[in-house]
Amino acid sequence: MKIFIVAFLAAFVLIGCTKSPEYHTVIYMADKATSELTISYMDPEGVTHTENVAFNSSEDVWSQNFEFEEGDIIYLSSIYESTSGAQRLQILLDGKSYKQGENELLPSEAGRITVSGVVPFSD
Repeated sequence: MKIFIVAFLAAFVLIGCTKSPEYHTVIYMADKATSELTISYMDPEGVTHTENVAFNSSEDVWSQNFEFEEGDIIYLSSIYESTSGAQRLQILLDGKSYKQGENELLPSEAGRITVSGVVPFSD
């Protein structure tokens, strides 16, 4: 009887482990900046990309959209090297705010924001 119970539990665990991971839409966004940001982000393959993005007004928005698998690392960072200004970074997961960071810089300051996390597993 014990062998039957152990075999049943092992089969149950194996069936539970074979669930295919789901994919989620991740949107990286940067805004509220008024000059150039150096933006770094990680794609679904784990490759980090860096872009210099010029913002002409605080209404300008930079974004990148990807499909990430559950358990994948998501990462977004920016450096603002102007003499003063502001910046905001956001990570949206399936259209909902997941992580956010922002700051305003005083004259002669430089700022960095990093937001990151792991795509959560669905129930």
